Amino acid sequence: MSKGMQMYQRDHFRDKLNRKLDPLIEQEELLLKSTISEMTESVEKTLAKKIGAEKIIDNLEKAEKDLEIARRKARSFFENTSRKNKTYRANKEWYSKDDDDFSRISVEFCLNQIRKWAKALAEKKAEETNQGKKLGYLKNLKETCRDQVMEANVSEDLKKSLDDVLNNVGLTWNNKIKALPKSQQN
Repeated sequence: MSKGMQMYQRDHFRDKLNRKLDPLIEQEELLLKSTISEMTESVEKTLAKKIGAEKIIDNLEKAEKDLEIARRKARSFFENTSRKNKTYRANKEWYSKDDDDFSRISVEFCLNQIRKWAKALAEKKAEETNQGKKLGYLKNLKETCRDQVMEANVSEDLKKSLDDVLNNVGLTWNNKIKALPKSQQN
């Protein structure tokens, strides 16, 4: 009569699975992040031009520079005027150096949007690279192993099944510990 696995046994299998596969998954995720970063940079440079946003951003940048010049002139004017009159000086709180409305669209906002779009395109493209495919495979492998842990009734069957699945990536379920070399006596 076959007895089901105890909870501590299932926990052991889940933990061992994580110890074996998580380092491989993390390594592939890091490699993929690097690839995505490189792809984002190259896509970002051409995306603004390709979708026609480059002219709009250039015009907005020029307008912002003109606006900044106008703001500085206005601040300078009001500062100088407030120094000449007590009433102006007492009521100059209505404007300040930090009087910016961050909800306005700016060049930076547009460039950030282009960056986000470029990153999304790069991530999608990176999934098709060898690194992306390997990462997807490792995640699927881990999920399959977890399923087998939860669905197995006999731990010997489980060990054999997990060993077969992990062999696909050059891993084995049971670690083979090498003996320490014998020390030579003088």
